[in-house]
Amino acid sequence: MAVHTEDHGWIYANTSGSVDLLTLQNLSVVLAQVSVPANDTVNEVRLYVANASIAVNGTKYSLMLPSGILKIPVNQRLPRRAGRAGGPAASRGGGICWR
Repeated sequence: MAVHTEDHGWIYANTSGSVDLLTLQNLSVVLAQVSVPANDTVNEVRLYVANASIAVNGTKYSLMLPSGILKIPVNQRLPRRAGRAGGPAASRGGGICWR
């Protein structure tokens, strides 16, 4: 997974795993965590997909994602945290959650 920000470019998360999207209906789950500096704008999230499949009426079919990358456009400015200027609370970034 990677997140692109206006001010800091690509920020990568070193993670891997599997997700069954049907089990995530009306739920949220943390796929990865990255530290994004406060007051920065996230432009895009990329999920690197090694393989994907779909089940239809109990039959599993392979899906093809030619680039191996699922690109999610985002335009989200992360808020500046409360705290002293330059202090730890002011410099911490935030996260993004999709529901």
